Amino acid sequence: MKTIRKLLFIAVILIVVYVPISGCGKDVNTVSTSSQSFDSISGNTSETSAISTTSSTSTHIETSVPTVKSADSSPSTSASSSTISGKSQTTTSDIKSISCKDFDVYYKDIILNNKTSLEVLTEKLGLTLLEDPLEEGSETTSIRVAGCVNDMDYYWYQVSYPNRESPVIIYDYFYNSTNNIGRIVSIDLKSIPTSRGIAVGNTFEELKNKYGKDIVSKPNTKTTNYIRLMLNENEMRVVYEKNLGKITDIHIDYDTGEAMEEMDIASLED
Repeated sequence: MKTIRKLLFIAVILIVVYVPISGCGKDVNTVSTSSQSFDSISGNTSETSAISTTSSTSTHIETSVPTVKSADSSPSTSASSSTISGKSQTTTSDIKSISCKDFDVYYKDIILNNKTSLEVLTEKLGLTLLEDPLEEGSETTSIRVAGCVNDMDYYWYQVSYPNRESPVIIYDYFYNSTNNIGRIVSIDLKSIPTSRGIAVGNTFEELKNKYGKDIVSKPNTKTTNYIRLMLNENEMRVVYEKNLGKITDIHIDYDTGEAMEEMDIASLED
């Protein structure tokens, strides 16, 4: 009996001791790394480490997925923005702001503006220095105004080139004969285009496509618009006939007003 009792007692002790130790082992396998103080008892250190690593890796993937998606979508968004931006830049960059060169007129091998020399005009573009307003003179030149102001003799010539019947260009030349100096004060383009390629016969839309925001349009009547482009003393005036849907007149002015003051005249009307 004593032997049986001893065996029963030992069995109970073994049961009591075995259950807690097994329970700690299970807890370590399922609980996070905060249970590492029990690892040496359970002998499951490697299992705990593996579970912890898996958990950490899983967390890393979850947080990195949106980043990867964002990175994948970023290039396409950037390209789209670049494409849109590129189109916008192309549209605006095609229309440059006006400069002094926009008031130059190119005809054959000549550049016409208020600095074109008298020699070029007389040799190549039909200017004849008449001295009598009543003089018949050349087929190209007439005198609009002549006079003496402050002991200076002035002539205001108008030249129709190549002739008065069918000119491609008409320019006014202001000449101080006392000092033998002069300048073009204005040009009318009859069939020659501007430096940007706009000519009589073009549409208003074509004008806008060439000059863009620099256009100042002032409706004058129900049928006509007077359109202006200005830079310093330079001005381009364009007449657009709405009924025709076309430009009918292009006039470039350099300093008509200043020349009139110099000659002390109020009007150029005949």
